[in-house]
Amino acid sequence: MKNAFASPHPISSGRLDLTLALTTSRASGSHAAGDAFLLALRGPFQSLGPSRLPRFDLAVQLRSRALAGRTLRATVTSTGGQLFIGLDRRQFLASAATLRALQQGYVQASGPAASGGGSSLATLGLDPGAWLVHPRIAGSSRLDGVDVVHLVAGLNVARFLADARPLSASASAIGGGAGAQSSPLLGPARGSLPAGAVRVARVDLFTGKRDDLPRRLSLRLAVAATPRTQAALGDVRRATLRLVVALSDLNRPQKIVAPAGARPASELAPLLARLGLAGRSPTGG
Repeated sequence: MKNAFASPHPISSGRLDLTLALTTSRASGSHAAGDAFLLALRGPFQSLGPSRLPRFDLAVQLRSRALAGRTLRATVTSTGGQLFIGLDRRQFLASAATLRALQQGYVQASGPAASGGGSSLATLGLDPGAWLVHPRIAGSSRLDGVDVVHLVAGLNVARFLADARPLSASASAIGGGAGAQSSPLLGPARGSLPAGAVRVARVDLFTGKRDDLPRRLSLRLAVAATPRTQAALGDVRRATLRLVVALSDLNRPQKIVAPAGARPASELAPLLARLGLAGRSPTGG
C-alpha cells in the first residue's frame, strides 16, 4: 500500500478526469438557503520534467454561488511557455505574470514531486498519500481494462482541506473570482472542522496491480453541525464534499498544441465583465 503514491513508475502523461463538488444546506433564517460548488477538469497532460508546469489542455466546468446558478465552461491550455484561456468560443493568451504565478503555485502544491521528478498524483499538485488513515485492501477488480487493487481508508480531514484549497483557488482565478473561497469548508481560514462535526470521511482508491499507479480515487466527506458548532461552520447545517479523480492513458504521449487565433490578455477582462464574472481576472490585470 505504500507504493500507491510512491510507485517506481512515475506518471509522465495521461488523461485527467477530476470533479470536486460541494453542496451545503444552511440554517433557516440565514442569508442563503444553500450553496453549490462544482469544479470539473478533463483532458490530457504531459510532463516537461521536474519543477516545470506540465503541458495540458483541460476543459473546465465551474459552478458556484458567485455565478448565480450558472455553469461557466472554459478551456485552459498550457504549452509550457504560454498559457491560453478559452471562453465564449474565443481563445485568449494569458499574461506572463499569470503563467509565472501558476508555475509557482504548481511547484508549491506538488512539493518534492515537482522538484525531484516525483510520481503519482503529486505531479498533478495533489498529495492523497497524506490524506489516508488506516488504509486496507478491500479487494481487486478491473478498471478500464486494467487489473486494479481496491483500497479503502479513512480521511485526514484537515490535510485534505488544505490540499483541496488550491484547487478552489485555481477555479476562482479561471472564473474571475467565482471559486469556492467563501465556503466554510474551503475558505482560506479553515484549518480543521469542529470536533464531532464529521459524519462520513471515506476514501476509495484503485491502483494498478502491476505498476501500483493510481487509476481512480473517490472521496466523500459529510459534515453535520450541532447547535454548538453551527456558528463555526458559517451557519451551515449539513455539507457534503466529493472528489473523484480518474487517470487514464497513463504514460502514453499526449499531443497538446497552442490554440490558433488567440486574442491578447487585455481583451479578456472586458469579456468577463460582460459575462457578469466580477473579481480578479485570470490575466493578472
